[in-house]
Amino acid sequence: MSVHKNKNNNTWYVKYKNKTKRGFKSKHEAQIYEAKLKLSNIDSYTYPYIYDLAFDYLQYYQTIVVYGTYRRTKTIIDNIIIPNIKNKRIDTYTELDCRKFRELVNGLNYSTRYKNSIIITFKALFKHAIKYFHLKKNVSYVIESFKETYEEKKRKKEKELNIWNIDEFNRFISCVDTEQYKPLFIVLYYTGVRIGEALALQWCDFNNGKLSISKSVTHKTKQVAYEVKETKNISSIRDIVLGNNLNNYLMSIKSKEMNKCGFKNEWFIFGGEAPLPTSTIKRVKDRAIKKANLRSIRVHDFRHSHASNLIGEGINIVAVSRRLGHSDINMTLKVYTHLLQKNEDELLVYLDKTSQHLLNK
Repeated sequence: MSVHKNKNNNTWYVKYKNKTKRGFKSKHEAQIYEAKLKLSNIDSYTYPYIYDLAFDYLQYYQTIVVYGTYRRTKTIIDNIIIPNIKNKRIDTYTELDCRKFRELVNGLNYSTRYKNSIIITFKALFKHAIKYFHLKKNVSYVIESFKETYEEKKRKKEKELNIWNIDEFNRFISCVDTEQYKPLFIVLYYTGVRIGEALALQWCDFNNGKLSISKSVTHKTKQVAYEVKETKNISSIRDIVLGNNLNNYLMSIKSKEMNKCGFKNEWFIFGGEAPLPTSTIKRVKDRAIKKANLRSIRVHDFRHSHASNLIGEGINIVAVSRRLGHSDINMTLKVYTHLLQKNEDELLVYLDKTSQHLLNK
């Protein structure tokens, strides 16, 4: 290994061929530098060691996904995959090595969903090696995904049902003690937009009683507070009609904002010159929930509540799906199928009513 610790000052240094680089604060920083050195000497026909392959994969991956997705993948590679595998050349990995890695992941104290994310990321390294380093055989094909336990399915079902009706929401909003955050919660509940989509909204996106959704905010690190990116998918680009009440409510807020010094139409609707921070949004939400003595829900459950209320009132499922920005109506049906029971009951009433003449024969 070319990464070493300097015991005199608790720093790390890298020795690679005739190069030595000192002063790294952590072993991880030194390993990243080592990977860069090795990759600079690897051509596309040389099989890299898996640590170096992982570094190259992350360098590529961050250019094609949003920051949040990259960060989650990097966490899996840095904290789970790298510490639990042998640093061998990628072409020396066998099916048995892959099976052992799956067994190791199975023993970790994570949800089935997160375990499958680990497996997906691990297999992605092999696909990356095939694409860019001409790996001839992908032995990771033997790794099968994990199946959800009964308890997980039960908790997932309970989470799906974790919504508020209008009375509960009104109790909540009356207890929000920070006026700046009330409009955000109101728009989330009455439009069903994703939190990232809501935070990316600028006043120029509010026109003619509609909100134009075309982008999303991802919160990053302390150094980079947020990033505005394109929406989750093409179907997420949509206009959401507000209705007279919500439209007039937002108009009154905009009128107040326009009186502020330096106002621009490019200001964020929720936050002004910068979008509201998600950590504070959660704190304000949780504080109001406790004050209103309501069962706790996530910010994302405002979206579920909106959709559930619409479906519960018999609104066409296709219209609901479009409003949510789902890429496929089957996604909407999968999440909200349990709410269609009311429509089914009404269907039976209709059938009985229209077929009454059959009993007279």
